[in-house]
Amino acid sequence: MDRRTFLYSLLVTFFINAFLTLFFLFPAALQRQAMPLSLIGWVMGVASVGALLSRPIGSTVTETLGLIRSLLVLCLGLIVVSIPLIWVRTFWPLFFLRAAGGFLFGMAVVALTTYQAFAIPVKQRGSTFAWIGIAYVAPQLVVLPAAEWFVTRGRIDLYMGLAPLFALLTFLFALALPHPPAAADNDLSPAASSEAPWGSWADILAIPGFWPLVLATFTFAMLNGTTLQYLPVFIKDQGLIASSFLVVNSATALTVRLFAYRLMDRLNRPRAIGLILTGMGTALFLLHWADSHAAFIAGGLLYGMFMGIGFPIILALAPDIFPPRLTPKGVSTSMLAMDAGFILAPIVAGYLGQRFGLGLVFTAVGAGAVLSGLAATLANRRVTRETFGRGNPGNGAQE
Repeated sequence: MDRRTFLYSLLVTFFINAFLTLFFLFPAALQRQAMPLSLIGWVMGVASVGALLSRPIGSTVTETLGLIRSLLVLCLGLIVVSIPLIWVRTFWPLFFLRAAGGFLFGMAVVALTTYQAFAIPVKQRGSTFAWIGIAYVAPQLVVLPAAEWFVTRGRIDLYMGLAPLFALLTFLFALALPHPPAAADNDLSPAASSEAPWGSWADILAIPGFWPLVLATFTFAMLNGTTLQYLPVFIKDQGLIASSFLVVNSATALTVRLFAYRLMDRLNRPRAIGLILTGMGTALFLLHWADSHAAFIAGGLLYGMFMGIGFPIILALAPDIFPPRLTPKGVSTSMLAMDAGFILAPIVAGYLGQRFGLGLVFTAVGAGAVLSGLAATLANRRVTRETFGRGNPGNGAQE
C-alpha cells in the first residue's frame, strides 16, 4: 500500500469517526436546551437504528456508484443533514435529521471499509487495519475535549458546527483517495458499474465463512457493549474508581495496535478471532469476582490486550473471507452484525442486571463469548481448509 493511499485512508477514517464521536456529547447539549431525557433518548436511538438499517443498502450503493464516488455522495449528504443542526432545537426536526444522519453515516462507513478492503494488500491487511483501528478511537482523545469546551460554555451552535465541518473534511480527503487497482473495473460510470460482476446475497450465504463471521462480529460487539457500558457501573457500586479499568483497557488496546501491528499480518485471522473472543470472554467472566483496584487493573490489561488485537481483525475478516465480488456485501453484513450487538447489549445487560445483578450478567456474557469463540474456531478450521485452500485472498492461503 503506497503512502498516499495509507495517509488519506487514515485521515478519512479519522474525520468520519470524528463526526460520530461528536454526538457522544449530544445528550448533554440537548439537556442545556431543556429537552427532556425521554425525548433525547429517541433522538439518540434513531441514529443507531438508521445506521443499522442502512448497512445492506450501503453495499448496493457502493456497487452501483463505485467505491470512491459512493463515499463522496454520502459525505455530501452528511453535510446537508448536519448544517441545520446548528440552529434546529425542536424534537421532530432533530429526530428526522439524526435518522437521516445515522442512515447516511452507516452507508458511508460501508463504502469506506469496502474501499480499504480493495486498497490494502493482503500481506499488509492486519497491520494496516491496526492503524485504521487507531484512527477509529483517536477522535475521542482529540475531538471530545474541544466539543465539551463548547457545550459547557453554552455555545451549542459552535459545537454543532463541527458536524458539517468534519463531514466536509471527510469529503475533501476522500476526494484525494487514489483508485485501488483491484477495483478499477468497478469504479467507473454508474452504467459501467451496473455491469460489474458483483455477487448476490445468495452467493454470500454460500461462503463457508459467512456464519462464523456473523457469530464472531456479533459476539465481539456484545462483549464490548456490555463491558464498556456497564462495567463502570459495577465498579462504582463497589465504591471504586471506574477508570481503574477503562483507562488501563484503552491504553493497553492502543499500545497493542501501535507496537504489535505487524503480528496481525502473521496471524491466521479467521482462526485467531475465536481465540481472541475466548480471551475477552474469560476476562469478563473473571471480573465478576473482582473487588479491588488491582483486580480491575489486571482485568483491564487482559481485556485490553485481546480487544486491541480483536478490532483490527474484525475489520479485516470480511475481505479475508469473501472474494472481491462479494466484498461490499460481506462488509455490510459484518457491520450489520456489529450494530446489532451494540444495540442489543445495553438492553439485555440492563434488563438482566436489574433482575439478577450485573455480576451474573458478566458471567453469562463472558461464558457465552467463550463458547462463541470456540465455535468460531472450530467452524473456521473448515473455512481455512475449503475457502483459503482454493487460493482466495486471505491470510489462510499462506498455510
